[in-house]
Parts: sequence; structure tokens; C-alpha cells
Amino acid sequence: MYAVGSIVGLLIYNRFYKKLEFKKIFAVTTLLSVALGYTQLILVTRANVNIGIPDRLFCVGDSVIIQLIAEINSIPLLVLACRMCPKNIEGTMYAVIMSSYNFGGMISN
Repeated sequence: MYAVGSIVGLLIYNRFYKKLEFKKIFAVTTLLSVALGYTQLILVTRANVNIGIPDRLFCVGDSVIIQLIAEINSIPLLVLACRMCPKNIEGTMYAVIMSSYNFGGMISN
């Protein structure tokens, strides 16, 4: 489901947010990420069941939405980094950033 969230986030960014300013996208998606981080409290308190959403569906939907927002948050950073790097090194810059991002994800787990 993370892959689905990533692909949908990429498509949404490319379609709607490509022309927006980096600061606005980053600020809004960071605040959304913080707010969505608290959705685990809904699961723990079982409030999702009270409103009629089964636990499995809530977990899957929550994961997809969080990954979608995270993807929209990280794409402007990648674009900005690739614009700042020397010509013809964009692929290497992308690989270094994604390697760091994946390494951080492995360490956090």
C-alpha cells in the first residue's frame, strides 16, 4: 500500500502542485503529516470502530494517506536539490538523497 500512496502522491504533485512555491507545499504537508501522526490514537481508542470503520481498513487507509502526504512533501526537496546541483549530475544527486532517505527509514525501524 505504501507503493500505491507513493505513486498517487507523485501523480498529485505532478498534476496540481508542480507550479506552487516550495515553502507553501513543504509547510502544508509537514503540518498534515504531524496531524496524521495522531491518527494512531484513533486506532488505539477504537474511535474508528465507533464511527463504523473496521480496524484493517482504517490501518490501510491511514498508511496510504500518510505515504501520499510524505511523497508530496519530499518531491519538492528532490526537485530543489537537483536544480542546485551541477549539470548532468542530477541522477547521482537523486541516488544520494534516496539512499540517505532509505537508510534513515531502515534505522528508524
